[in-house]
Order: sequence, then structure tokens, then C-alpha cells
Amino acid sequence: GLVLLQGTGELGAALEFTLGAERLLLGAKRPLIGSASFCIEFSGTGNKRGPALLDFYHKMPTEFQGQEGTRACSQGEEYAAFAGQVDLGSQIRVHVLLGPQAELTKLPDPSKAVTSRSCIAPGAISSAELLDLAENCRTCREDLGRALLLLEVSSMQGGLGQLEVPDQAFALDLVAACFCDTEGLLGLPVDALRAELQVWHARRPVALGSEPCVKYELYAALRQSSPSAAKAGLEEYVDAALLLLKTAALQCAIALRDSMRLRASMSDEDLEGCYTNELRRAVSERWGSAHRHSSVMEETNCIVMEEHLRPDDRVDTPAPMPEDEVERVMAAAQQCIHDAADFTLRHSDLLDDIQAGMSDEVFLTKLRHFRARVPPMKRSFEPEEAEDRTFSHQCWGSELFASLDSGLHTSPRLVLESLGRGAAPYKSMSTNSKSGEFFFFSSDRRFLIKTVSEDE
Repeated sequence: GLVLLQGTGELGAALEFTLGAERLLLGAKRPLIGSASFCIEFSGTGNKRGPALLDFYHKMPTEFQGQEGTRACSQGEEYAAFAGQVDLGSQIRVHVLLGPQAELTKLPDPSKAVTSRSCIAPGAISSAELLDLAENCRTCREDLGRALLLLEVSSMQGGLGQLEVPDQAFALDLVAACFCDTEGLLGLPVDALRAELQVWHARRPVALGSEPCVKYELYAALRQSSPSAAKAGLEEYVDAALLLLKTAALQCAIALRDSMRLRASMSDEDLEGCYTNELRRAVSERWGSAHRHSSVMEETNCIVMEEHLRPDDRVDTPAPMPEDEVERVMAAAQQCIHDAADFTLRHSDLLDDIQAGMSDEVFLTKLRHFRARVPPMKRSFEPEEAEDRTFSHQCWGSELFASLDSGLHTSPRLVLESLGRGAAPYKSMSTNSKSGEFFFFSSDRRFLIKTVSEDE
């Protein structure tokens, strides 16, 4: 659920929920002077009711349970509550996960960090781990859909902060329409998302229409007409979409846990029967085979490089970088590029599996729209010895680059061939670049790699 307090000046509230014999207290403050705070606490059961609501409010800590912006949790005898995605700025907005403690345990899966709580907390688990989880679910279409939803919700939350409100609404709609508004994909009970879907549909601005695959132009147009009113309505719509997706992710995490426990007790023959379609195949051929550079491309690259490296009397030429520094940056670039391209290939293959296993044309239209429009996904990768990954990094919208020219020259497969960990070493370029950044060529001279500064 969402706790949202809006208003000018000093702001404060305390809420009490009764869960069976337990009491859950939530409090938030934003004083005129000092830091805002939020507190969540189970207090008393049965006849031992604990402090009155007003006393709880007055005794709240001056900071958000120790540090502003961190997550807080509280456990009662039967239930547990977790506060995350905390915004204590001009308005107080806190997402709260509440449920029986038994439902907030780890999934029995090698991806040790996957819990029903971490699945809906931004950045709590890396995209690479969630992709591994999805690949372990390929024998069952419903489990695969659930695991992919966990991946998309996690990546989507990482990218939303970079967007304006209309773009947030559009991006969330792409995911929600594809995964949550399609009957049968996730295999959840009929009532599992009914309330959240009703709120999501009810808060949809009239200007966006009711088509399952909406046009981005409709969202962008809301900026032009009555911006303040449009923003207020869209913010409520974004909240509704986020709650729908988080609830769906939580339901999927619980369903995956139960399904994995069942599958652990099944024979190989039973497992094969979970998914009748023959979906274990190589990466889709749609990426095409390798294409050689044309002379036109080489000439264009030379023109671009000549222009960028042209000396500029107004800027001092930077000193050459030490060789070990060049090698370090080269290795880091190769790892980042390999992870992003490999992720895109594997992720696309899983979506192909979903697409091949569904016959509902309405869903297929939504899925094709989702894949074509490329939501702003932030894919995260953490250090992992098995993958020879030594540091964490992020990748933004890697799917976008896979279709720049229909995969003719920039498909993930070609990127891996030229720039991945199995490719020949990059060729360093000693330049008098005005920016002082690093330049590398792939050994086959298909690609140029250039680092950029934060400002660029």
C-alpha cells in the first residue's frame, strides 16, 4: 500500500491498523524546521494494546528510524511490515509492504538474494540474478512470466527517477498492460490483482483513452494542456500503476516459491509436462548473421573521428594516460559491454519463449508493443566470480541499441563478437582529443568505444 501525505507548511499524521489481535502504527512528520520523519511499529496484542496513537506520534524519532531515506521494518507476533521507497520531500510518500511473516521468507532458489520483499524493493537484487531466476523457470510458462515480471518491475523502478511524470506513466503502462492486464500469463488467482487493477483503470486520465497499446504522443500531449492539473492526475495514476506492479510482483514471488517447492518434488518427466511447447532453442535468428563493414561506414567513421580529434587552440591538450590506466579502463569497458549485450540476448530469448507459448492475439499485441517501445530499464550487475565480473555497473536501455538498424550492424550478437570477453583485445588509440577521454577500436574495426564525462 501507499502512505501519502500532502499539504503545505507543517505536516503530520499517525495511522492505526488492526490485524487480527495485532496493532500496526504508522506515523509521519514534516516540521517547519528540521528533518521529516516516518516510523512504522507493531505495538501490543490482545489486552496489551501498547501506547495510544497520539503518544506514539509524539514519541516518534526525529529522523527516519536512524537515517532519512532508509527502509524500516517492524515485526509483530504473526505479521511483518516493511517501509521502502521513501520520499520525505515536499510530500511524504512511503510504500509499505505488509503481510504474514511466513509469506516474507526466502524463495528456495539458488538466487539467494531473492526474497518476496527484495523483489519489490528498488535495487535490492541485481538484474543479472533475476535473469538467472527467469532462465531457471523456462520449463513452466507461468513461472517464466512471473520471473520476468519480477525482473521488469525491479529494472523499471531503477529507471523511473530519470523521467518526467508523463514518461513515467507511459513506461509503467507498457509493463502493466503486458504483464498484469492479461489473463493467464502469470497464473495468479482471479482475485489476486482485482482491486489494484480497478484502481489503475479508474485513475487513468480520459485523455489517454482505453486502448491496450496506447500512443506515446497522448502522454506527451498532457504536458501542453493545463500542466498543473495534468501532473496531479498523472501522479495519482503513476502511484496506482506502481502499486499494481508491486502487488503483482509480490504475488508472483509467493507463487514462484510454492511452485519451486512443488517442482523440487517432481520427476524430470513431470517437469517436461509443465510446458508442452518446444521452447528450448538457440537465440532467435532474427538478430541475423554477422555483416562486414562497408567502405561507406569506414569513411563515415573516419570523418567523425577527424572532426572530434581536431586540435582546438582554446583547450589544453591533456597529458597521455599511463599504460596501466588505459588497460584498466579497457577491461572495465569490455566487461560492461559484454554484460549488457549478453543480458539483451538472453532476455530477448525469454520473451520469445513467452511469445511462442501464447495464442491470445490481444496479449501478443501488448507484448510486441512492450518490446518495440523499450521502457527505460536500468539493468544492474553486481560482482560475481562465476561470471568473471569484478565490479558493479548499470546499463540503461540496452534493448534500444539492438534495433537501431534492425540489427544489421548493432545486434547484441555482433557486439559480443567484436567487443565481448571472447573477442580479440581492443586497440587503444593515443589521441589529442579535446575532451581527454579514452578511445578504443574493436580489433575488427567494426566499433569505436569512447568514454564520456558526467557532463557529456
